Amino acid sequence: MTRRYILLALAGVTLVACDFTGVDLPDIQNAPVDSTRMEDKDGMMRENEDMMHDDESMMSDDEGMMMEKNDDTMMEKEDDKMMEGDHMGDETDNTEEPKAMEKEGQYQAYREGVIGNGMESVLFFHASWCPYCKTHDGNLNAWYPGANLVNVYKIDYDTASDLKSRFGVVQQDTFIRIDGQGNVIETVSFPTEAQLKAIVTAQ
Repeated sequence: MTRRYILLALAGVTLVACDFTGVDLPDIQNAPVDSTRMEDKDGMMRENEDMMHDDESMMSDDEGMMMEKNDDTMMEKEDDKMMEGDHMGDETDNTEEPKAMEKEGQYQAYREGVIGNGMESVLFFHASWCPYCKTHDGNLNAWYPGANLVNVYKIDYDTASDLKSRFGVVQQDTFIRIDGQGNVIETVSFPTEAQLKAIVTAQ
């Protein structure tokens, strides 16, 4: 019995082996290639490359626009600075003009050339022994230098014979206002403080 089972088993293995050897297996090497799928892959690769080129072009355009915007912004800032500089220059000019107009008047000793120099002024015939002259001399020293005041020139009454003769001065403590050509505008002797302030004030 045992030998019979062994023979039967061997016979079954042989049949199975014969069945497998009779089966036709596919030839993988000689299998036909699907050309349609290959073409689809090539097309997709080309589309991807085209999309990459388009993205690069768009990025270049964006960079160009950003650079143009930056240039425009810098130009606008420079224009603003130039305009601010112009305004500052105008303000400086406007502030300098009033300073020139508000030149302070001076109280000083008489000297040649101040008569007829194109500017109004006052001639003060002063005597050192005159109490009124001393009072007015103190007032003038307190007011000068000062804005809106004409120049006052102090003349020694005792020694200025030519000037006294020229302007008809016959007493000390006399004030004579003259124009830019040396012509007499006003004369006052022994003035009050208010009269003195009026004759030396610019008009």
